Amino acid sequence: MANKLPVLITRIDIDASAETKDYLVQAKQGDKATRFVSVLIVDDGKEYEPPEDADLIANFTKPDGKFAFNAAKIDEGNRILVELTNQVLAVPGEVTCEVEIRAKDSSQILTSCAFTIKVGKNNRDESAILSSNEMTAFDEKWAQINADMEEWATVERMRVEAEKARAKAETAREEAESARAAAENSRAAAESSRKSAESARAKAESARAAAETKRQTDTQAAIRETEAATEAANNAAKRAEDALENQEQLEQTLAQCQELKNQAAQEAQNAATEADAAEAAKNQAGQEKTAAEAAKAAAEAAKAAAETAQENAEGNQQEAEKQAQLASQEREKAEEIAKAVEGWTTDGAVDSIWAARLNGENTSEIFQQYAAALAAQGVAVGNILRRWFTLLWDDNTYGVKFYKFDTSATSDGELIQSSAELGAATPGTNTTEAQDPYFEHGAFWAVEVAYEIEDKEVAIKAVAGVNGVTRAALLSGQYGMVGVAQKTGWYADTEDDSYYYHYYRAAPANFVTDANAYRPLPEGVALDGSVRPYVVHAKYMAGRGADGKLTSASGLAAVNFISMQSQATEWRKRGADYCGICGCDLSFRMRMFWMKYGKKGNSGTLEGCSNYNYQKIAKVSESGVKRVLLTASDASGYLVGSTVSVGDKGTGTSTDRGVASMRALADKVRILSIEDVQVNGTSYKALNLDAPAAFNTVAGETYISTMPWHSGSCDNVKGADGSPTSCTSGKEPFVLQLLECQPGGYAISADQLTEQVLTADAYTHRLVCFRQAAQIATSITSNAVRSHVVLTMPTNQAAAWLYQKDVEIDADGNMYAVAAGSPAGSTTGCRAAVFVPAAGSRVYAWWAWASLFYGGACGLSCGNAISSCGFASWHGLAGACGSGSNRGEYAG
Repeated sequence: MANKLPVLITRIDIDASAETKDYLVQAKQGDKATRFVSVLIVDDGKEYEPPEDADLIANFTKPDGKFAFNAAKIDEGNRILVELTNQVLAVPGEVTCEVEIRAKDSSQILTSCAFTIKVGKNNRDESAILSSNEMTAFDEKWAQINADMEEWATVERMRVEAEKARAKAETAREEAESARAAAENSRAAAESSRKSAESARAKAESARAAAETKRQTDTQAAIRETEAATEAANNAAKRAEDALENQEQLEQTLAQCQELKNQAAQEAQNAATEADAAEAAKNQAGQEKTAAEAAKAAAEAAKAAAETAQENAEGNQQEAEKQAQLASQEREKAEEIAKAVEGWTTDGAVDSIWAARLNGENTSEIFQQYAAALAAQGVAVGNILRRWFTLLWDDNTYGVKFYKFDTSATSDGELIQSSAELGAATPGTNTTEAQDPYFEHGAFWAVEVAYEIEDKEVAIKAVAGVNGVTRAALLSGQYGMVGVAQKTGWYADTEDDSYYYHYYRAAPANFVTDANAYRPLPEGVALDGSVRPYVVHAKYMAGRGADGKLTSASGLAAVNFISMQSQATEWRKRGADYCGICGCDLSFRMRMFWMKYGKKGNSGTLEGCSNYNYQKIAKVSESGVKRVLLTASDASGYLVGSTVSVGDKGTGTSTDRGVASMRALADKVRILSIEDVQVNGTSYKALNLDAPAAFNTVAGETYISTMPWHSGSCDNVKGADGSPTSCTSGKEPFVLQLLECQPGGYAISADQLTEQVLTADAYTHRLVCFRQAAQIATSITSNAVRSHVVLTMPTNQAAAWLYQKDVEIDADGNMYAVAAGSPAGSTTGCRAAVFVPAAGSRVYAWWAWASLFYGGACGLSCGNAISSCGFASWHGLAGACGSGSNRGEYAG
């Protein structure tokens, strides 16, 4: 990587109300990105302290009369850093500058005295430097528009659908009542059977009285068997009466009827035995012939009666079978109605009972009970998760609408549908519980899992809290890669002239204009086009496991100095179907933020590590230590738990983190603590590190530089969303739906390319993706799928950060700006930017999220489109895949 030129900063102090100060600054015509002025405004001898939220603007007037209104920023302390851009220095001569401090609402404005900049003429051809007006800051801002436009059409369609569902439910109720009446008839028939059996018992008792004494024991046994048959018949009648309530009881009733049949057959056999015994008695005792014949006749009568009871029982069984068939048909109808109205299906009677216990507030509790019950039965953890997400239901429709930027520049949206009732979530920290009204609802509930990719599908290896698996053990990677499982959601994105509308559900619904508008999340579609019951996203960016292979687990240093191309190679060492973070993984995070917070961009709510750029010099030389001593002022910016590197400039002059010597003493180690120490009577702050080996520091030479955070830095956040200590400081990563985001480096997309095309009419960008890990390439092959989301720019577009006005997400999860550039900024539109190279045709990689020093440009929708597929850097990070690594195309 080419070393950057050092920048030149001129420090000046100017009075707030003095006359113009001449020639305080000198520069050279045409210089670019190398000259800055650090301005301190003094009022009556005291430093003027600009408010933190004030807009800082540098107003320039060039010798040719053209102007530049450029954004400035706080340098250090109360100083204001002003860049002398290429346009400011376009014309030799005297440039006049004044610094303007403007309150956020423009109600107050303070302007410094003017100072002049002497721009020396260079020896290049002046015609190559064209002077023009330049505007990177604007006085006027769009006011928020809070028009309350009710979506009456949507509500009406929902009412019609609800009425249809009510009518279907009423039909189901009537059909169920008919089934209940049929079951009552079955019960009456069973009662008749019981009476017949009782009659048979009485006749058998008469036969017993007439038989001789030696057969009394056998006859008593027959009585007991007959009484047992009677009791079974009574139980069968009771089962039949309850048949409609529980099909399982119907089936048990059938079994009882079968038993009754068998008992009746046994009764007949016993009666036949008695007849044989009577005949023997006749032969043995001629003098008792008459009595024996009478006994035989009675026994035959008992036999006939028993056979009649058997026939009746068979009739009852047939009737019960018929009722069971009817009940099964009713259950199937009810399931179809449930699918249409509720959008969920159950996996057996057991699962339906568990589903009925869910209320949108107890999902975590019910899951632990359900998983424990199935695990105790020996159900594999993968099947537990599949069945759970199949039964998990949620009939809410969540939504948000955003102004299109041309209508209003505000980044604030409006929560609609069920989201309007729930309101926006509030993220948590390690000490403050998140206020999340969404997480316990079926569409948002998620659980941490261990998994691998097998046969192009996610294979669950363990679930936190199931089968004795602790969360700490699971997050460590002990059971496999660490991810987060969530029910496959269905989304619908629509728009009109003024708004974008985004809807999200646990199952599709047809209340929008286009009945097919709802689609499953792209990562929720299997290769055969079917919809997976749940999706898994890698919880962390990639780290290296004990085996040296890439993985997703807690406590690992980020894998940097890796390109899109080399990332694919590294993941294939784990298996052909693995890859890094996918485009659909990135857009899923954005969609979840939209739904839960109602804002176009996450900056300012869940900021991420976007302003954590510290490189301080050791103040004391030490040998054999694992610490760096700094002044209290220098140490104040560092955070315990964050990641740093230690080194020096070596033989060069650059402090870029990409220079090997800047990381030579300790590379990507964490700050364990920051403590006060005394050395030779002087107080310092010691930054104690978890370095693997001791090192030597040299005062004035050794640097300690912040780096992208280790994985797992947000493991102790109280809730599904939040940062360790501050969600808005810009120093820390955050979790969203339990997924870590923006750790201070770019997320290099594994399956996306940026196709950049320059024609005579326009310069366009679009993303191109690959749906299977094994098909990923660094060029646009026949397996590549082009997105319909296109950013169009002028043919003379220069390389620049363009703040995003609006972004869109396509059916493959490709997320890109459709409008970007002035007047959008870090607090308007999407509150994030895309860096584009100068107009030209090429295919580059896509680096998302940005680095730890890009400030307002950073965000979930932010990205860098200027890196080739082979480019690597200290702030380009490998990610990890989940369900999105191998996905199909939804055919619905």
